[in-house]
Amino acid sequence: MDNSLSNILTLIQAELSPSKVLSILIENEPIVRNAFESEPNDNILTLYSSLKKEIIYLTLDTKKREAKWDELLKYLEKWKAKIDNKEFQIEYAYTLIDFLEDQIAFNPTGFLENKILDKLLLKNITVVNTYFENTSDYRFLILKGTYLRFKARYFCKLFTERVSRIDEALRCLQKAESLNDKDSNIYIQKGLCLFFKSAINSKTFELYTTAIKQAEENFLKAVKISNSALSYLSLCFFYRFTFQPDACCSIFIKYTSIESNKRRLYRNSYIFGEAANSLSYRNRPEEILNAYLTESNKLLSDAINSGYEFPRLLVAKAFTLACLNKLDIASNLIFKLFSKDQGFTWNQFVEISDSALDDYQNKNYIDNAIINGITDSSIWNNLGTFSRHFLKDNYLAENCYRIAKALSPNNTIILTNLARLLIKIDIKEYYNEISYLLEIAEEKSDSRFYWWMQVKNEFEEMLSKIDEEISTKYDYRKKTYRKDDYFKIIQQFNILKEMEDEYSRGIQFESFITNLLRRCNINSLDSYKNAIGEKTYTQIDGACVFDSKYYLIETKWTSSKAGVDAVRQLLDKMMNGLDDNYGLLISISGFTQDAIDTAQRNILKNMKMILVDGEELELIINNNCIVDALLSKQIALHLRNNCYYKYSLTNQNIA
Repeated sequence: MDNSLSNILTLIQAELSPSKVLSILIENEPIVRNAFESEPNDNILTLYSSLKKEIIYLTLDTKKREAKWDELLKYLEKWKAKIDNKEFQIEYAYTLIDFLEDQIAFNPTGFLENKILDKLLLKNITVVNTYFENTSDYRFLILKGTYLRFKARYFCKLFTERVSRIDEALRCLQKAESLNDKDSNIYIQKGLCLFFKSAINSKTFELYTTAIKQAEENFLKAVKISNSALSYLSLCFFYRFTFQPDACCSIFIKYTSIESNKRRLYRNSYIFGEAANSLSYRNRPEEILNAYLTESNKLLSDAINSGYEFPRLLVAKAFTLACLNKLDIASNLIFKLFSKDQGFTWNQFVEISDSALDDYQNKNYIDNAIINGITDSSIWNNLGTFSRHFLKDNYLAENCYRIAKALSPNNTIILTNLARLLIKIDIKEYYNEISYLLEIAEEKSDSRFYWWMQVKNEFEEMLSKIDEEISTKYDYRKKTYRKDDYFKIIQQFNILKEMEDEYSRGIQFESFITNLLRRCNINSLDSYKNAIGEKTYTQIDGACVFDSKYYLIETKWTSSKAGVDAVRQLLDKMMNGLDDNYGLLISISGFTQDAIDTAQRNILKNMKMILVDGEELELIINNNCIVDALLSKQIALHLRNNCYYKYSLTNQNIA
């Protein structure tokens, strides 16, 4: 590499300000590209790739970020196709890994829904495997193991497939280790694989602890071999995500002392802040706690002063300041988070979080409702805790937790935090939701996180102290949606009644029913198409899981009663669905007698269907008793073989 290119690299490494670095990068990127194209070699290609990645890391707009990644990957792919050079292939492979990791961090929803990425992974697993067979270069085994870990973690839905892929990844890395046991990257990747394996094996405590211990051993071995900043940083992340804040803080200080890339240090400084903040809840000696808080506060300040005003970093800084009894400064920093681009005040943030919650079931929620593009659920979770713990504002805390839950519906920490807050608020209308949140937290949790058990015990203790009638299984679930939702639901239903366009009303009615069930904490799906043949699809208006039973939903809002055809359509969909599923047919204008008789006869064929007419639905909505009504109708279906049992406020106890 000539002196001019080396000078560019030195200039970039010496600059900390993101805006200045970006300016230098953009100015010099064509120079490096031309130098490479004039004399293609792996050193200049690595430099060019590094410059482009730095530009990407300093780009906060998600779409622009994706476009820049796409441009870089296509450029590298073009050159590796032109010149069969294994170093070019390795540079492309590591760039693809950087891209995948960046997508997970910045656009997790889009990442998980991207089938193209899944195919790209499979293609490159084959490519690196072929290169290894041709060159015997152990680095291709590391790449294959890394790709397989991504495949297992994000694109394998079946448990057995996940286990199979992660075991294959570990075999690749073990083989790489047998060829070269001095490369720390092997042990970092083994640690990450074992860390993931601990999660999928977490229901067996012995398997979990074994995998966690092995993961830690590999991260420590990486540190011992190379003593590199990347090895220490990987160990910091491991301790952070296994809820070991003491170890995380200790290792992060060592990492800080050896990290020469200050921009990488500043980008990851939030890890230190979050770990130090979590110690404040663990009754650590004051001198140790203050030392970590002070050190992390200084590092976060340096990062922010250098221009690294990333949302998660700002929230970590605000927490640290609040822990150091500087709440006013902390609050102002939160204001900055929401006012930097759009001039929001704190009160406007509260209003916006309200409107975001109103629309959170909308498919465009994440794109349109999140302020300043903050789509990281952990940020909203931390904002909820900040609002609850420091601002003593339960209303704002609830909004933040609910937005976090909308972004990550199965995150056990978020579910537990929201449940704990609702217990503290102690409104009977929340009891059903608290129970639901803790059930999901228990189901989705692993051995790394067990705080839900403490919150569940608090909830059960609270129920035991209230009136026995309220604390029975179904009585405390009668009020099923929040008071502030009550008028909104009725208003939406009245708007539907006034609509004249029958087709548009029918489409919106489907969404209304789905959202109504969700507001009552009944797991529900929007309308979707279900394949019943190679090119044949059937439209499902909605689906839900209630009382451990899977329901397919059909909705009708027409001027005439639903007839036999409507019943048969739903029966056909039930036959092509899961075994033992149920049907829920809702018709505002009611049903013909033939339709009722057809549904009734099919109960004997184990095709169980519940019918709900408009009069009954309006009664349920106006009296906020959907869970109780569904339970009553379900019991009538089982005990009386009655598909059209009419729920009323005076005949709830039918057993």
